[in-house]
Order: sequence, then C-alpha cells, then structure tokens
Amino acid sequence: MRLGAEQRLPPYAWQIRIADYLRLLQKMKSIFERRLAKSKHHSYLGKVNFNFRRFKAQVSIENGEIADIRQLNVDEPCVIGLNPPASTQLLLGYRSREELEACFPDFWVKPEFRGLIDILFPKTPSFIHAAY
Repeated sequence: MRLGAEQRLPPYAWQIRIADYLRLLQKMKSIFERRLAKSKHHSYLGKVNFNFRRFKAQVSIENGEIADIRQLNVDEPCVIGLNPPASTQLLLGYRSREELEACFPDFWVKPEFRGLIDILFPKTPSFIHAAY
C-alpha cells in the first residue's frame, strides 16, 4: 500500500444452481400473482409453456391468478425456450429477457408473449454467476 497500490475489493457474485425449476416456479406463485395484478395483464387467461431443455413446464393463468404450475408430459408448443444459464439468470432477475435474447442465440420468446414474460420476470438487483 505504501508504494501506491490501491485496496480494492474483487468483483463478487453468488454462484447459483437451480436443482428443481418446477419447484422454484411453484414457490414463486405469489410473486407472479402480485406482478400480474399490477400490470396490464391483470386479467390474463391462458397457458405459458416453458421449454427448459430437459423438460417442459406449464403455468396456467386464470384472470391474473396462477391456477396451476406443472410439468408437461406431452409435446405441446412452448412460448419460451431457455438454456440452463439463461433460465437461472431470468428466474432470479439477473438479466432481462432482452439482455438474454442478445446474449444467448438459443434463448427465445414468442413475440406475442414478450410483454407477459417481462412482467413475470423483471430485471431486479441481483448478483448471480450461473456457471452450471
């Protein structure tokens, strides 16, 4: 320090691995409902199918409330496709949908669902390193 060095803390982030995406979505149910209630999608009725590569999940929304979150066992079309690093960053609010679309060519959201995904998964202050 006496020779001109500066004391600086190194960059830091939590390293996160989500072991059960379906369970995390189920735990986030009340958060989704609060976000929907404050948005233009407060009376949304429909299903949002997620493709997590290893499995597919469906979030059923009825009048702005989450009616069901379950794993899909049939081959239904999905509105969002996520790779593992992108899914962790989206679910935990580290990056926005737009940022992930720019970073990962295999992350996609059907255009008509972009607004809804932005409401359900906004970017929030977080420090995540998705190494898995």
